[in-house]
Amino acid sequence: MPEYNYQIHSNIKNIAPILNELEAKWKGFGIDEKIIFQLRLSTEELIVNAIKHGNKSCEELLIKIVCRIFADKIELEIVDKGSGFDHASLPNPTAKENLEKRSGRGVFLVKQFMDKIEFLEGGRRIKIIKITDIRDISNTAEMPKEGKMIISKEVTGNITICKIDGEINIDNSYELRKTFEDLTKEGSRKVIVNFSALNYIDSSGLATLIEMFQRLKKIDGALRICSLNDKVKSVFEITKLNTLFPVYDSLESAQEGF
Repeated sequence: MPEYNYQIHSNIKNIAPILNELEAKWKGFGIDEKIIFQLRLSTEELIVNAIKHGNKSCEELLIKIVCRIFADKIELEIVDKGSGFDHASLPNPTAKENLEKRSGRGVFLVKQFMDKIEFLEGGRRIKIIKITDIRDISNTAEMPKEGKMIISKEVTGNITICKIDGEINIDNSYELRKTFEDLTKEGSRKVIVNFSALNYIDSSGLATLIEMFQRLKKIDGALRICSLNDKVKSVFEITKLNTLFPVYDSLESAQEGF
């Protein structure tokens, strides 16, 4: 049973290198891309929570990450030095009154994507399990490219199309927030976000979209989203944000009647 152990200081910037290394190992064991997407998102969400809510972003405190690979499952543990939390009291982010809240989706997404989640030591240690067949093909996969985001904009009539390439994660979601702020300052009222080249989004990305949705609503504007791949679409469906944002299969359909 391969086991990989990591310790990082409680800074969001320390998350990406760990995720990239874990993803490379999962790919090396031949794990399906959809499973890898779910594992990466779940691991990121739990580490972010451990840093922000467990260790209160105190950089002196460490986060421990353990990944164990069995023949039929992946097991991960994330441990912080905080006081724990009551997971049973977390509100349901898919409830109508919570859809526009910008936080509270991380643990919910983990519960949906993983086959088992255990809250141990009062919530200071969380164990997640994903059932999957392991094909030990080489375990020497190349490190994935660092999670970059490329934003491009074009204006067609009175519609601003914002295309996002790569991934939206805890490290770069502030860049998207700044882009959205600039769009509204420039007078954009109708905005389409084209996700045709997006391969990853976490809860910080969802929060940024909700913020833009709310900003446009205040000025009688509107936000539409289009061209989600199946992995990204699953995040919107699980959180029911596809009922908050109009989601279209293509850019052409998103432009119609806008």
